[in-house]
Order: sequence, then C-alpha cells, then structure tokens
Amino acid sequence: MTAIKKPKIEAIFPLSYMQQGLLFHHLSNKNDQGYLNVECAILGEIDIATFEKTWNLLVQRHAVLRTTVHWKNIAKPVTIVHFKKFINLKYLDWSNIEKHESKVKWNELKKNKRASGVNLEKDPLLDITLVKCKNNSYQLLWPSHHLLIDGWSSQVILNDFLITYDALKLNLEIDLPSIPSLKSYYTYKHKQSKKDSKDFWISYFKNVNDLPLFSNNTVNTSHVGKDIRTYNLNTYETEKLQELSRRYKVTLNTLIQGAWTYLISKYFGTNEISFGSTVSGRSSTFPNIEFLTGMLMDVQPVRIIVDKKVEISEWLQNIQRQQQLARLIEYGSLDEITAFINWPEAKPIFDNLLIFENFPQTESTSKVLEIQDFKSGITSTYPVTLVVIPGNEIKFNFTIEQSIVDEKSINWILGNWKKLIQILISNTSLSFDLLDSEIEFYKNEVIENNAPEVIKYVAPQSKTEVQLTKIWQKLFDLPKIGVNDDFFDLGGKSMLAIRLISIINKELNAKLLPTTLLKNSTIASIAGIIEKKVNVFSGKFVVPIRASGNLSPLFCVHAGMGHVFFYNNLTKFIEIERPVYAVQPAGLYDDNDMHSSIEQMAKEYMNEMIQINPTGPYNIMVYCWSTAVGLEMAIQFKKLGKETNLMVMDTIAIVQNLYKPERTKLRVQEFFERLYNNPVAAMNSLIKKRIKENVIPKVKRVLGNKNQRVTQKLRSNLLKIYYAYKWPHFEGNITLMITPDTWDERLYAEIIASWEKIPTMGLNVIQIKGVHSNLFDEPTVEFTAHSLEDCMRTFEDKNNL
Repeated sequence: MTAIKKPKIEAIFPLSYMQQGLLFHHLSNKNDQGYLNVECAILGEIDIATFEKTWNLLVQRHAVLRTTVHWKNIAKPVTIVHFKKFINLKYLDWSNIEKHESKVKWNELKKNKRASGVNLEKDPLLDITLVKCKNNSYQLLWPSHHLLIDGWSSQVILNDFLITYDALKLNLEIDLPSIPSLKSYYTYKHKQSKKDSKDFWISYFKNVNDLPLFSNNTVNTSHVGKDIRTYNLNTYETEKLQELSRRYKVTLNTLIQGAWTYLISKYFGTNEISFGSTVSGRSSTFPNIEFLTGMLMDVQPVRIIVDKKVEISEWLQNIQRQQQLARLIEYGSLDEITAFINWPEAKPIFDNLLIFENFPQTESTSKVLEIQDFKSGITSTYPVTLVVIPGNEIKFNFTIEQSIVDEKSINWILGNWKKLIQILISNTSLSFDLLDSEIEFYKNEVIENNAPEVIKYVAPQSKTEVQLTKIWQKLFDLPKIGVNDDFFDLGGKSMLAIRLISIINKELNAKLLPTTLLKNSTIASIAGIIEKKVNVFSGKFVVPIRASGNLSPLFCVHAGMGHVFFYNNLTKFIEIERPVYAVQPAGLYDDNDMHSSIEQMAKEYMNEMIQINPTGPYNIMVYCWSTAVGLEMAIQFKKLGKETNLMVMDTIAIVQNLYKPERTKLRVQEFFERLYNNPVAAMNSLIKKRIKENVIPKVKRVLGNKNQRVTQKLRSNLLKIYYAYKWPHFEGNITLMITPDTWDERLYAEIIASWEKIPTMGLNVIQIKGVHSNLFDEPTVEFTAHSLEDCMRTFEDKNNL
C-alpha cells in the first residue's frame, strides 16, 4: 500500500494591519527594522543533545515557530503554519577564548546575522546559535522577526525552554500549561464588539485639535541613520521613582507616560499631544492568553492634554483611568481606530512611540539552568522612540531618526528628559509650576535645505488614472496630485500603502499587492498595470477563470454534472501568476452535440489546451467523474512528448469497483452498523441518497425545465462513456489527494489501490483537509488551493520547468 503523505499545512492566516506594515517595510528597506536579535546568557552545564531535543519539542508546542510568511504571486499576504519543523542549531565553543576577544566575536556574530536577515518564507524563527563561554556559561543568539513574534512571546518560549530542559535532564514529567490555538484566538478576537471600540475611541478623541508631529516640526536632510542613546538610573534612583508612583497611586508606566507627555508638550509648545503606546494583546479574558505566542502586541494611540488646573497626582490618575479603559478594547487595530474617528488617511495620528517593556520573567523550578541578560531588541519606524526597561535599575533607550529630528532637538529631548527624571526623584512635593520653572520651552529653528526637484504636474488622461487620482487626493488630503507624482515623495508610508492598495482593489476590482508600490509608485504606472490588456483565450471547452500569469496554467476538469462554476474560488488562493482554466464538456448548454467517448472528449479538450499552452507542461486536476478523461489526456500528451501533472481529487479510479461483491458486502456491513447505532439517521440517509440518485434525475428528465433536462441528459451521457472506458496504464506519475473523511481502512482503501495499478512510475498520495463535497468551498478551498500549488511547484522543480 502506498504511504499517505500528511498535509504540510496546519493553518493559514491573513496578516494583521501591523504585520502588513512590517512586511512592506521589510521589502522596501535594506535596514529591516523588523529584524530582532533575541539573546540571553545561560548559566549551567548544557547537554547539546538535550538542548536540541528541548527546542524541537518547543517547535511542536508553539505554532509560531513553525510559521512562514508568503506574499509572492498571491492576492493577499498570509502566514502559513506547518505541521512539522525542526530547529537549525549551530554550536560554537569559545571556552578557550579570553573574555574581551569573545565579546568582539559575539558582536561580530550579531552584526553578520543582522546583515543576513531572516528569510520570512523559509523557517524564519528556527535559526539558533549557542556559544559556549568560560565557567559553564553560554550565550544564546536567536534571530527573529517582529512580523511573527513579539517580546512577550520570546520570554514565554524561553521560560518553556527552562522548564522542558529541566524535566528532560531530571527525568520528570514536562509540566507546561495548555496553550490555545492561534485559530481559536483569532476567532475570539474577530467576535469582539466593534461598537464598544468605536464608541470609546470617538469619545476619547472628541474635540481633538491638530496634534503636533516631529515630521512637521523640523526639516533636516543633512544626516541619515538613527541616533541611539541610553540613560540608566541606579538602584536608589529607581526606588525613588517607584516610591513616587506608589505615593500618587499610579503605575510606573503611567508615571513615565505623564513625564513623556509633559516633556513633549514643552517641546512643541502645546498642551495637547499624542504618542503611540504598545499593548501586549494579552489583557483579554481569553483562557491562557498569557501563554499564547505570536505577534499579538499592537500599538494604540494615546492622546493627553496637560491639565494644569489640577494637581499632578490627579492628572496622572486621570491618565491611568483612561488607559485602563483603552486596555479593555485593545483588540482594535490602528487602522480601525483612525477610521472610527475619521482621521485623515495620509496624516499620522502620532509619530513618536513609548514602549514600556512588561514581559513575563523567565523562571525554572528545578534551576538546572538559569537565564540572565535577556534582550529582544526594538522595532520602530517612528522618528522618536523611547523604550523603558523596568527592573532594579530602570533603563531608558532612545532611538531617534536623524533625517527627521535635528541634532539640536535630540540634545534638547535627551537633556531635559534627564532633568525631568531628576526633578521627579528629588522633590517630595511636585507641581506644574515647579516643572515649568525648570523645563523651558524648546525654541525651534527650521533648517532650510535644498528644495527637492519639482515634478511638472501631469493631469490624468484615462478613466483609470482619473479614478486613481481621486483616491490618492482623498488619502493624502491634497487638492491636486499629478499622475507622475511619487507616492513616497508625497509622504507615503507603509501603513498608507496598505490602505491605498486596499481601496484601489475594492473600487477598481484590481488584485494588487501593497508591494506593487515599491516599483510602481505613481498613478501612471499603477494605471498601466490595471489597464494592461490580456489576450484571453476562450474556447468551446476550455474557459478562463483567470487568464493572466507567467506560470504553467492549471486546467480544472468538470465534475459529474458537467459544471465548472464551483472552481471559481480557487483563484483567490492559487498563486496570482498562475492562469486557471475550467474545462467543460460538449452539450452543457445544448444536448445536440455530446461526446461519444472519453477518447473523443480528451482529444477535443487537448486541442484547446495546446492553443493556450503550446509546449506544456499541463497541470490537470480531475474530480469525481472527470478522472477518466484526465487520465486519457495524460496518456495522449505523453505520446506527443509533452509533460503532464495529473492531480486526482479524492476520487476512485474505476467507479464500477465500488459495486463488486466484496465491496458491496462491506457497504452493507457498514450500513447495518450505522443502522444499529442510530436507526433513524441511517434510514433517513439511505432514503435521501436513493431519492437524490434515482428519483430526482428521472423526474427532472421528464418534468424539469429545459436546462434541467439538458443537465440530466448530459449526466447520463457522461456516465455512459465513463463506464465504457478501458482504463489503460499510464507511463508516468499520478498524484492522488485524499481527505481524512475518505480514509477508512474497510471502505475506502480501494481508492488508493485502484490508482496504484495505473501509473507505471508511481502514485503520490497526499492527505488533504476537508471532505469530498466541500473541497472547493470556503474555507476548505484555501487548503485545497495550497495543496495543489505545492504539488505543481514540486512538479515544476523536479522537471526544471
């Protein structure tokens, strides 16, 4: 018996709004801000075999570690969770190297890893380097990407590593909490009330004024790159700051938010400011959400008015109350929030980010190993980012984009932040008057630069250009945009690109990816793509579902009733560069001209397929009663010297075998078992099946309308020529895709056995999701499409096509 291949795909998920932005940035910038070097020190003696085994157990436990990202040649980018993956472990022994040299080599290793980046399409989270140092200490380097994993998740996984490693070394049971699936979490998130979120954010931004932005305040293109600076508090200073937060009955996070708000208000000279604040995505009541790993975190806008009419303590408490309410609806994405409040599409609601790290601590019961100095890196594309790392000694890390914020501003922000923190630490009685006396307003001086080259305005000419221009003008909130104006020169960023392409696809019925803008960043170039004319073939038998694309076409042959409309859903998930055609029989709409044999049918189908794809190869998918004609086409193409990839969808080769005496005996036995277990259901099923197969067709042939009569006559003819077919051997390979519902040792093993006898070069059996009747219905069709695409790619790679 041919071994069944398990499906390679466990789940498929669309990218979130933030993930799409990170993907766009990953593809459009050499310096990938989403790349993360997760690193830590591990104390204790490590057994390498146990270490590797532990990580592979974690790969099976955490779906995110088995996840890849795909965007090429598909309508929408997705993440795919694979059933089985293994880590790629590299072990280095530096135990004989001096500490200073080891540090240099470590920094060089991190630099090289960052330069190489991660391959999002192939095992992006499975590259682990373990370096042995002196005195039973090790350094772990784990390159990751923020598109897939957040800092909370990396801490959870490392904590699971300690527990699992301890258990394996001490021969104990691995005691880890159960974790929910990503699918169940996304389902839960989707069901949350949009109304509650919308009501909150409309109220939160009520009467909002024009919020200040760093990108509008200073023009400076003389410097590029990021200015990264740190400011660390000692233990005493940290305790004094924590003591202040306790005295004011607010969290340390709220105290820092208040301090940052005040400082930025002094910089911009306004009492109303905004910034982004990261949320963990784990504040909900969803069971065991704290153990789920992936990219769950998000960024929420924070709008605060410096209200000097109240005491600082009351002001901070008001901030905290608002943030607690916002956490209740943290499932809303930034694009939803801006849509709720009708914020201009092209204008950021904030452009500085405050990150207060609050990850779960790594902890092991047995203490075989100990983790220290955990670092996960920072991801930010904003002009100004402040990261607060709490602990016994609080650390403030600033990352500032020098092409947007000038050096004078950077020095003012850093210098006055230190001064402000020291004021909070040193004074037992705080007031806004005290702060105002110490922190002066920033005096901004706009730096003049060479004016950018002005592109001559070109008005839209075609209907498509007019439609695109209206969309661009609305999103950028500009009265006039020419067709040659560049998206990025206009101030377009990754999030706006996602929104722009989404609207274009919806209003112009296009299928563009946000990455289209990387090489086609003007209205004229995008219009050219949309207006591109394709010479579409449409024959009597072969009809296009999607005619464009550079890959070998997929030909989907009709089922038993002759219809092909149910194949339309495939194009949503098959690679966008692969043309898809449906093959329908003669007589579908006129009963005067039906095929007289499978051989005739195959010949006429092939004639039209060759017109579309003269040299091959031919990807042919057959389903239900089209198996015979698919096989005959494969045989005839082979005689012509053309390659064929025949894919059979969950169907027996020779249906007559279902009615052989031994098969009938098994079917009767199975029926009586069902009758014994549930008599009513068994009889109802039998009666409905007999009516559907025998009574309804006869009634339609006699009493039905013209279309029904033609359909039934066509069905009878297809069965007639199918039963007359001789089923010869095929000098090639065939792929059979079979559903778990079909796989039953007693009743359905013959499906595989029937096909094993036909191809002389072997039968590939792949288990797919779903049941026979819903393979091309959503959501199952997504898995069906990916299984077909995997099969076609494998065939093309094998044959160097």
